[in-house]
Amino acid sequence: MLMTPDTTPLSFPDLNTGLKALDVQTADSLFHLTLGSFQLSYKDKSIMLSEVSFKPNISDAAMQKRFTHQHTQVSAP
Repeated sequence: MLMTPDTTPLSFPDLNTGLKALDVQTADSLFHLTLGSFQLSYKDKSIMLSEVSFKPNISDAAMQKRFTHQHTQVSAP
């Protein structure tokens, strides 16, 4: 780690944090993200997610019309 006079090293060996019932719309309203829960544990070195959903708010045809020079398809089981 690069140490400078304005640097304070911090260590969180047992930090745990989480979120429940996250519901986000992107600024352009193209996508909707929901998350049942998110838990981050430094001690366990883990990230746990439940009930994850990332869906477009418009059809594939409308998406292609809007972004004529791009063709990105993302999906997950």
